Amino acid sequence: KLICVHGNIISILPTQGHGRSIHWNASTHPAGNVSKIESVKTAGVVLAVDWSVSLNMIVCGGEDRHYRLFDVNEGQCVFISPFPLFYSITSVAWSPNGDIFVVGSYDTLILGNGKGGWVHSRVDVQTGSIVDIAWNPDGTSFLAASGAGTVAFGYIANRKKDWESFSVELVEKDQLLVSNTSNTGQECSHAINVSSGTIVEFQIGFQ
Repeated sequence: KLICVHGNIISILPTQGHGRSIHWNASTHPAGNVSKIESVKTAGVVLAVDWSVSLNMIVCGGEDRHYRLFDVNEGQCVFISPFPLFYSITSVAWSPNGDIFVVGSYDTLILGNGKGGWVHSRVDVQTGSIVDIAWNPDGTSFLAASGAGTVAFGYIANRKKDWESFSVELVEKDQLLVSNTSNTGQECSHAINVSSGTIVEFQIGFQ
């Protein structure tokens, strides 16, 4: 299937002639059913859209300065950013595994949660309008290109996993911080450096 943007409508089109076209009305609020004709209609022109194959979710943004998440399976708008950005949204991109997505605007990058839509972080980049975003295949970093010819590089840090009294946080691309809060309430921490390269994923657990 293909995503097609025309004005303030987003359509999902079949690659073969006998398939069914899907259209969404994006002016609906979260959890509002978009019906089986399914069309995405926003208050302004849609300037950016991306589809996460792993989650089967769509993120879009445009002239109305809000970004939205749509669940393709349920035919619902599941999230709309509560406050508009200062400028139009000019680019969006899912990470390869769908855990997070990036929204680009004028001098601004936003890292959003792939399932809930809420903001992990917001960064002022002083680049002008971000017109394209490309992820590294392992999902640990991305490049954002601006219309002024500037390229911004970002990597995902401060990811955190908890297990009982233990907590592990990715503080640098090759460093983990392990913390243990004992029954006395005192916290002990130590850093683990990984010399082999960038940490792609990590989990915590003991047997």
